[in-house]
Amino acid sequence: MPTPHFTPMTLDDVPEVLILERASFSTPWTEYTFRVEITQNPRAFYFVLRARNDAHTEHVADIGAGDGAASLQAFPPILAYGGYWLLGDEAHIVTIASHPMLRGHGFGELMLLHLIDRAREAAITAVTLEVRAGNMPAQGLYTKYGFTQVGLRKRYYRDNDEDALLMTLYDIDKAEVFEPLAAALARLEEAFNHPTGPV
Repeated sequence: MPTPHFTPMTLDDVPEVLILERASFSTPWTEYTFRVEITQNPRAFYFVLRARNDAHTEHVADIGAGDGAASLQAFPPILAYGGYWLLGDEAHIVTIASHPMLRGHGFGELMLLHLIDRAREAAITAVTLEVRAGNMPAQGLYTKYGFTQVGLRKRYYRDNDEDALLMTLYDIDKAEVFEPLAAALARLEEAFNHPTGPV
């Protein structure tokens, strides 16, 4: 597995991000939206996760084998991406996705923890996000790291009128909340540094 490498999202990343965006969401953001967010929204912070040292050019075999996913011949240039807005003392995660052929390998989890880690540098006290009511894997991930449901946005998603759960991670400014998350991030990064990837 590749060694993860986070960088701020740039305009040059947008074409590759759009490929993941369109493969991940039924109502994807447009190129214009990403460009405006990157260049005109001072409260927005976006990151991409890459394979370090051009690892995407190396041959890999049978990624996703056994779960119905097709094999990849090389790691893609961008493994995952995500971003948040800073709203007062709160960070609101507005998007997060991993490459559809690499799901289940921890890249989305790594991105989530990275976003929380970076947002905490702005002295926030809480992290919020919306998730589809039917997206149980995502809800499980968020619950794993301390998010709780605090609200319901009825018919929030325009494509099918599905409800959104509003989930919040409180007290991120407190050591007893943040330190386990920082430790989990360190463990995942160490796992990806291992030749066989996360275990």
